Amino acid sequence: YMATLEQVRNHNHKSLKKYPDVLTVPQVQQILSVGQYSVYKLIKDGTLHSLKVGHGYRIVKQSLLDYIYGGKLNETA
Repeated sequence: YMATLEQVRNHNHKSLKKYPDVLTVPQVQQILSVGQYSVYKLIKDGTLHSLKVGHGYRIVKQSLLDYIYGGKLNETA
């Protein structure tokens, strides 16, 4: 299951406030209702700005918001 763009946009914006300014891959997965592969693809192609921390990535929340509200959610990923 992958959320549609409209479903993600309608996700209670207040609920995103509970997340820190820098997100983990699992947090992004939860917000977008996508799998790990989809998140890493967005990181790899530069759609989501990320920081490499140890063995993992951290995604800047503003980058995720820009992605969501910029209308770039790929419904076939």
